[in-house]
Amino acid sequence: MRRLREQRYHGWKNWETWEVYTLLTNTRELYREAVELAKEDDGELLLKEWVEESLLNCVRGGERAFELMLEDIIDWFVGKVDWKEIVEALREE
Repeated sequence: MRRLREQRYHGWKNWETWEVYTLLTNTRELYREAVELAKEDDGELLLKEWVEESLLNCVRGGERAFELMLEDIIDWFVGKVDWKEIVEALREE
């Protein structure tokens, strides 16, 4: 399974990139915000920070041990995403 995830996925760099793009473009509010951030010169960084902070805000306030674990998982996952590819796709829409 790991080798499959390291290969291209539905034309995207990897599953993580495809998944984030799919989720961002599946909800009107998320899509609008993502497109606005993508328009900025530093759109990749802004989009990455916005997604990461939003995810972290969802897990904060729970049991501290699980909160730390989820923060690490989110950090790892966000690092796997090709933000440039997502920004380029959003700019084309």
